[in-house]
Amino acid sequence: MVIKFLRYVLTQDDYKSLTDADDLEVLQSSDFSKRQQAEIRAQGFMSGYLRSRYDVEAIFAASGEARDANIIGYMVDIVLYDLCASIPGRFVSETRKERYKDAKSWLKDVQNGQFDLELPLKDDDDSGNPIQWGSSTKQTNDW
Repeated sequence: MVIKFLRYVLTQDDYKSLTDADDLEVLQSSDFSKRQQAEIRAQGFMSGYLRSRYDVEAIFAASGEARDANIIGYMVDIVLYDLCASIPGRFVSETRKERYKDAKSWLKDVQNGQFDLELPLKDDDDSGNPIQWGSSTKQTNDW
């Protein structure tokens, strides 16, 4: 199975609406490439939980208003936790730790089917399944 990592674009407004001033300062002072890497890691982290039930390629290919608000919010929480934790000597706030734990807990609940989200469902096509039911033609080995 080949996993494609589409870049889910988070905007500055996504961060502003879901973070406090301290975390936003960390975000703004960090190198943009670090933020991009944190977003890619967060996408991969979330994909691991969502992949069993949902079409992650379609979810992360969405843009603008088509993006899911829950995915945006929890992805922001994961990215900010990652960025705060990556700064040497930076104390990660309890709020940030709690929001990260909440995001992880929500992802586990989604994976276990406790939430039914309005996201594109995974295609159940078994065409790549190497297991085939049935039997081969009977062979006789009379010599």
